[in-house]
Amino acid sequence: MLIGDRPKDNEDIYIGVMGVTGAGKSSFIQQCVPEVKNIVGEDYDSFTRDCIPYQMTFEGRNVFLIDTPGFNDSSVRDVDILNDLAGWLAKSYQESIRLNGLIYLHGIQDARMTGSDRMHLTVFKRLTGLENMSHVVLATSFWDVTDHAKGEHRENQLITRDDFWKKMKDAGAVVIRFKNDRASAMEMVKRIVDQNEKTTLKIQVEMKEGRTVRCTGAGQTLEEDISDRVKDAAKELEKRHTDLAQAMRDENEEAAQEALEAQERLKAEMAELNKTKNKLDVTTKQLIEQKDAEIKRVKEEAERLRLEKEKAGEEHKRELSAKDKEADARVERNDREWQQGIQMFTDKTLGDLAAGIAANSGGAQHLSQGQKPALTEERVEEMFRRVALENRVKELEAQQAKEQAPPPYSSAPSQYQQPPQVLPQSVCYPPPAHNREAELGIVAGGMGALALTSMCSVM
Repeated sequence: MLIGDRPKDNEDIYIGVMGVTGAGKSSFIQQCVPEVKNIVGEDYDSFTRDCIPYQMTFEGRNVFLIDTPGFNDSSVRDVDILNDLAGWLAKSYQESIRLNGLIYLHGIQDARMTGSDRMHLTVFKRLTGLENMSHVVLATSFWDVTDHAKGEHRENQLITRDDFWKKMKDAGAVVIRFKNDRASAMEMVKRIVDQNEKTTLKIQVEMKEGRTVRCTGAGQTLEEDISDRVKDAAKELEKRHTDLAQAMRDENEEAAQEALEAQERLKAEMAELNKTKNKLDVTTKQLIEQKDAEIKRVKEEAERLRLEKEKAGEEHKRELSAKDKEADARVERNDREWQQGIQMFTDKTLGDLAAGIAANSGGAQHLSQGQKPALTEERVEEMFRRVALENRVKELEAQQAKEQAPPPYSSAPSQYQQPPQVLPQSVCYPPPAHNREAELGIVAGGMGALALTSMCSVM
């Protein structure tokens, strides 16, 4: 993907981050943009085929670090990566995006530079161009896990040998040690930001001239490498032909079968290498069309995910709303049932008490339906508070009596015993929580006396 649909600013800084697989590109970006998570790891470096921009702010400037996929030992993958790099660079050139510089990372922990490492370094040199080396930072990495003396020796080899870094350094590239910390990472970024110049890479110039990737300097390097591998496979195939003929003369079926299988494997390998080489025959126009199709696909996928997230959010809101309504209805229903239960209990209790009092006192004729005392909600609440208070006072008195009682082994008062506490008359304890069985049980003990007093006052 490119930088996106954001407006392009000529003051923005664009830095390409390159290197073979496992060179430390992701660790460098993690130090520069710490809020970006989960980009360090073999899976990311080995299997992501794309140029990914990461934005940071440095000294008030927008800086975009373009993380590129790493080259490795696979010719097929190397060609795909070069095509992807060429496509990104062609598209960015079309959109007037110019790189300010490149950071090339190399692991100092490796004891020697392999043939594959040298080939990939040559690709980088030809892709960039010696004329642009003043915009390049050559960074050695993994100093935190490498013996310092050995690391210095390897670094000295890199900067003093012509087939390694010497020519690039002589052409203007700087060498910096990336110590897997933010300070050394910012030193690399600062070098390019302070230079404050745009550059056009050699492959961009070559592609602008209408060349295919095969005809660029970087493409020719990969083509030469593939051709060498085809030659090696052809030599091995010829040897296997000889082995097969000898096995047939010796009537050695096992050796003959092994030679046949090797021949089939080598033929398939050569066919794949030639097919890979043909992938380099791609033009700038084709690369830009491929990149446009890729950008369109990414945007469509992003829009699809956005709509799915939005839909999921609306469904979640509806579910929460339904649950809230259900909970409110349940609370309302419980309150209504509770009030009805209290009223039924109160009516029945008062009715029974009133009938008993009237019968025992001979004054039943005075308790007609119209004279029956009304028990309002406020009065019921007052009864609850009074009964709860009386029961709480009794509980506290019983507890104090228990605490003040001398231990069974001594009748003398203990020096640790405290004088009895007098409960203030103004203390008002709140009624217990609304629990039907508990409250009805409390009421049952004192309702009779309270109701009797209320009815006698009416009579």
